[in-house]
Amino acid sequence: MTEAMKVIVRSEHNRAEEVIERAEGELALAKLIRRGADQDLVQAKKSIEDLTARPITAKKNWASLWQSFRSMANLLRTSEDNG
Repeated sequence: MTEAMKVIVRSEHNRAEEVIERAEGELALAKLIRRGADQDLVQAKKSIEDLTARPITAKKNWASLWQSFRSMANLLRTSEDNG
């Protein structure tokens, strides 16, 4: 192998290593982005679950309040109220 060919092979090898390093860097960055996206999805799911539970809790609270009010209304009702 001539000296010129050795230089060309070495140069191509160095370029290949650079491409591999860049690709590894991009892959690492993509993994970080994915990890962040996964965390965002988990947080969004938790928020949805929390927000879904709120109307159920509010409905239960309203039912309890209504029961209390109805009981009080029944106690205060007079015959003049027509029921």
